[in-house]
Amino acid sequence: MSELAQYCHEADFTPATGTCAAPYWGPVSAGLPPLSIADAQSIALAICLLWAVAFGFRRLTKMIDQS
Repeated sequence: MSELAQYCHEADFTPATGTCAAPYWGPVSAGLPPLSIADAQSIALAICLLWAVAFGFRRLTKMIDQS
């Protein structure tokens, strides 16, 4: 059984009163959208590069502290 949430079209919303003239029920968003393999690889590469840069800075600071 899927969860439902109440939604309102922008045209039906009255900002002055904060009410909706015609609310409707729809399924709750699943959260993250599906990723393609290329998108997942791009994210993984960015994480690995960030980790490598941080590791390099850590090694550099240790080397500077020891000298």
